[in-house]
Amino acid sequence: MGKIRLLVAEDETIIRMALVKLLESYTEYSVVGEAENGYELIQKYPKVKPDIVLCDLSMPILNGLDSSAKILKQNKYAKIILFTMHNEEEYLCSAIKLGVFGYVTRFLLDSDLRNAIQSVHDGGTYFLGKTDEEIEEIKSRCCNKGASGKFDELTTREKEILCLVAGGLTSDEISKKLYISKRTVDCHRLSIKEKTGLSKRSEIVNLLKKLSNSQR
Repeated sequence: MGKIRLLVAEDETIIRMALVKLLESYTEYSVVGEAENGYELIQKYPKVKPDIVLCDLSMPILNGLDSSAKILKQNKYAKIILFTMHNEEEYLCSAIKLGVFGYVTRFLLDSDLRNAIQSVHDGGTYFLGKTDEEIEEIKSRCCNKGASGKFDELTTREKEILCLVAGGLTSDEISKKLYISKRTVDCHRLSIKEKTGLSKRSEIVNLLKKLSNSQR
């Protein structure tokens, strides 16, 4: 049987190099491509035709969820495993609803990563090593919440950024205003999207109006 062909997408060079080196240390894997952002990932996917995509959740230009969505439009059977530092249920639910096959954290053991790759390659799924019953419980807890109900789950910083986005500020402008990096702003915006399901400014404005009216 041939090697499992992997395409690795990770914007942090050191982490990507370490992951590729780890994967290539196993005889059953072949890393056929690397990408440092979501746009490069969707460009390389049809060219290298991997068996599995290992994709970081937080990447510039296009994050892991958005780039995965575009790949799944190209090929609804694409096998994608998202990896991230986030293990909150909101992120996991978004990954499940999107239709990816796996979700792992950066802090997992080598054996967990290999289990995830093998499970997905064999036609199964792997979500943080949880059972089907646990996944169903998570989906029932958080996957069906409305945006208004999730607003209170935002951190103080996320609410601050949400209001600035509603005010028309870009990520660059927000980073300068709050004295934080643009990458940090983008990570907060991704978290906001995962918790509320909103990303467009018009949707955010409508949510804030609705919340304001409900408090009168």
